[in-house]
Amino acid sequence: MPFNFLQFALPSAKGLITLSDVVTGNMSDLQSLIMYPLISIMLVFVILHFGFTMIFLKGFTSWKLEKEGYNALMRDPYTNERIFAVICSLGMSANVFWASAGFFIPQVSSNIQALMAPFLVYFCILWLALMTWEFRAVKLLMTTAIDLKRFNFTWLLDILAFGIVSLTGTGIASMAVNQQIASVAAFLSIFSIVTGIIVLIFKLVCLFSVHLRSDKMPSEGMLPAYFLLIPFACLFGLSGYRLTVYIQKLLSINMGGTLFFFVNASYIVAVAWGVFCIYLLKDYLKNDFIRSKFAPPQWAMV
Repeated sequence: MPFNFLQFALPSAKGLITLSDVVTGNMSDLQSLIMYPLISIMLVFVILHFGFTMIFLKGFTSWKLEKEGYNALMRDPYTNERIFAVICSLGMSANVFWASAGFFIPQVSSNIQALMAPFLVYFCILWLALMTWEFRAVKLLMTTAIDLKRFNFTWLLDILAFGIVSLTGTGIASMAVNQQIASVAAFLSIFSIVTGIIVLIFKLVCLFSVHLRSDKMPSEGMLPAYFLLIPFACLFGLSGYRLTVYIQKLLSINMGGTLFFFVNASYIVAVAWGVFCIYLLKDYLKNDFIRSKFAPPQWAMV
């Protein structure tokens, strides 16, 4: 978020903003008072992100090689969604690297096109892992007796992974000068977007059908999970925007109307669902939220 703020707060910056743009820019004392704390925050969280990623990736690799815990997780249709948290985190790592890390390291921002091929390889690995785990989860869902009442909106964690991976791929497609790299990234991104939306619709139908047949709302700790649909709308909307940018460059045509649609449609869906969730959960938010015990689904509100 600090990077996005700095990117648009300094309109004189060409391309992705770097630290030198801030240092050499003519800023007032008030602007400096805002900018430099944001830069400090960004530096701290970039270091934390890659530090924790290395630690957790090492632990995940050891855990997966042991197979017992990994296989037990993947064989359970009620818990195998947790594996997609790995994809979500690693997908965001690409965005952190070429944006925030590029802000501090001039070699990254100045050689972004030379890094597109490695980024494509990284994206393909994430895409393959996402599809492999998703098809395995869907196969288990179709071949096992499932009690849909045990599912809730946290069942949609794989959709978040689809959105983040698609956002990474469409970022490559829209930014890459090399046509082959851009085309491969665009094709795989279209596949993941379409697959993600189909799975999202299927799961929403299942969840709402269970909800409509139930005589009460989910447990208190699960209620904030309703807000999970908001980032889906933003991620898929921005991915559609970036795909349109790629097509616009590829065909040399003006697609301003389509760009306008993707941006506004995604925000309309996000805002509309957010308002509906607030109305639906107003009693919980008013009477129970502050006093309730912590539950992971509460992060959906963030």
